[in-house]
Amino acid sequence: MAAGAIEEGVFKEDKLFNEDVIRRVEEYHDVEYRSHLRHARVDGMELDVVAFFRKRRSGWGRTFGFELKQYDLARVVEQAARRRYLFDYYYVVLNCSYRLLLFQIIWNESIAKLIKGHRIGIICRDRDWTIAFPSRYKKGCMRVLSQYEEGWR
Repeated sequence: MAAGAIEEGVFKEDKLFNEDVIRRVEEYHDVEYRSHLRHARVDGMELDVVAFFRKRRSGWGRTFGFELKQYDLARVVEQAARRRYLFDYYYVVLNCSYRLLLFQIIWNESIAKLIKGHRIGIICRDRDWTIAFPSRYKKGCMRVLSQYEEGWR
């Protein structure tokens, strides 16, 4: 069994994308969850989660990418920055406290620059799931939509 695996094909990180995270994203971005794909390949890169939402008011579709990690903020933010162009919104989901997250960002200026420059959002787990930094809209969904149109409907 691979390191980090719980059972065949299921990793600890997979549990970080859950109903609570979906609900936070829906509330913050005023979107409605449609579907998601795990371990999808887009442009030759494996993505932890590709999720499809619709804006509540306009009905416009939005793609969200999610990178899931137990810890190791620097590594996951670098991965997110490389994949960001594929999605309208991109989030890193970490199993750490808000306080620890802020400490890591304050002490690593390059991480802060990547987060801000690529409009990467971060969701962390304190007592409850929290959007510590919201992802900002950046049109980029066409590659994902053309490859996974079934997930969009």
